Amino acid sequence: MKKNIKTKDTNSEDVKSLNLLENMRSILPTRVSHILSPRLTVLVTSGTMDQGNIMTVSWNMPVSIHPPLISIAVHPERYTYALIKEIEEFCINIPPATLLEKVFRAGTESGVQKDKFKELGLTKIKARRVSVPLIGECIGFIECRLVDEIKPGDHYLLIGSVESIYIREEVFDGKGIDPRKLLYWRDSQRKDDVWSLKDACRS
Repeated sequence: MKKNIKTKDTNSEDVKSLNLLENMRSILPTRVSHILSPRLTVLVTSGTMDQGNIMTVSWNMPVSIHPPLISIAVHPERYTYALIKEIEEFCINIPPATLLEKVFRAGTESGVQKDKFKELGLTKIKARRVSVPLIGECIGFIECRLVDEIKPGDHYLLIGSVESIYIREEVFDGKGIDPRKLLYWRDSQRKDDVWSLKDACRS
């Protein structure tokens, strides 16, 4: 006796897929960064001890393990871009959740005509391997030397060779930093869109 073999109903699957997509909101492709958010937010320092600048960056990611490389996306009109190109170094400072107000201001104010360290009341300290200043109030640091840049669109990807990493002992759990102690940013100019995971879990 022959067994009845069920064939896949392609038309039925297509209808299900169509119905599912029809019930979803369509988003403009230019808003992709809003959809892939919130993201871990850091403070990028550039320049020198005498003329240092701070910029809030949420477009950051590792791009290689061997060699260790990390990338940040920076618009070419930003003051930070000019400083990194000039010195060919930058530092990624990892701010604790307690710096929320200052992280927001660093991302919405320009450092062209002001010293952001003084304006934000942040401490400038010397790095170990590069000439770029670090932010004393931060809980982790990644010192980088610029090794490449790519222009995929309106932002440049600045790729840095990781020269050294250090993290405050009290926030290190053996693998990394407790995510509840960090800050995350959704793409907007509203302070409410910078938040900590710890506060989000309470709401």
